[in-house]
Amino acid sequence: MEITGKTKITSRQKAIIIGSLLGDGYLDKNPYESICLEIKQRSDHRDYVFWLWKELKALCNRQPYQRADNHQWRLLTRYSKELKFYHNFFYNNRKKVIRKDIVKILRHPLSLAIWYMDDGTLDFRPHNHYAYFLATYCFSETEQKILVNALYKNFGIEATIQKTKMRDKQQYRLYIGKNSRNNFRTLIQPYIVKSFRYKLP
Repeated sequence: MEITGKTKITSRQKAIIIGSLLGDGYLDKNPYESICLEIKQRSDHRDYVFWLWKELKALCNRQPYQRADNHQWRLLTRYSKELKFYHNFFYNNRKKVIRKDIVKILRHPLSLAIWYMDDGTLDFRPHNHYAYFLATYCFSETEQKILVNALYKNFGIEATIQKTKMRDKQQYRLYIGKNSRNNFRTLIQPYIVKSFRYKLP
């Protein structure tokens, strides 16, 4: 079943969708050019999935459910042509991409919080050292520069690109250090759900 034209995606729901697509969210397109958002999380993040469902409930036909094979929690929206914009924006030949126009839509702290809960890591050590990583491994170095620019322009967050090796391949991820860590925390903290609070210092 598709979302009808009567269902309007709110600005808050848009922020959640954008954050999810920067993180673990996936858009599926059916033969009728309608789009479904799929979100999967491991079993101990059940509260996060149900929080997302409450936020996106108007776009869904059913509650999240737990898979029997891997115990992951899965959330699906209905197929909708209203999600086509996000598929066109974030996908090229079925691969996620970052376009220069991301600066125009990555504007809400809620998007940052969703992105961080999905793909973020806290680097915490004694003596007041802490920083944040965003696992942007699937994006090219050029795409990550676009993200760095968007974070600075829209939120005043200074992020740098760090090289790291994974599976014998050179990968890139974003690092938010001492210049912007407090600002980043202030922006995302109101939205962090209980099962992800371990990612805050």
